[in-house]
Amino acid sequence: MLMGKRQLVVAANTGMDKIVKKENMGYIIDFNQTNFSELLTHIFKKIAKNFMKKVLNCPARAYKKYSWEEMKKSICSLYEELN
Repeated sequence: MLMGKRQLVVAANTGMDKIVKKENMGYIIDFNQTNFSELLTHIFKKIAKNFMKKVLNCPARAYKKYSWEEMKKSICSLYEELN
């Protein structure tokens, strides 16, 4: 991965593929539309799976934190500070 936490996609047999493989910082494909499309599908499924894990693991905490009752307390507190 690069400093921006993004992974590279490089074509096989280009020289750069050796660095990407050695440093484990991306994907190497035989560069054509089919392989690129399949890689993007794989990446998006991986992202969606990780996102769903996060969503399913925190709803109770999030609901409590952002409930109407908590928002009411927060807004009332802000108004009191303005006085």
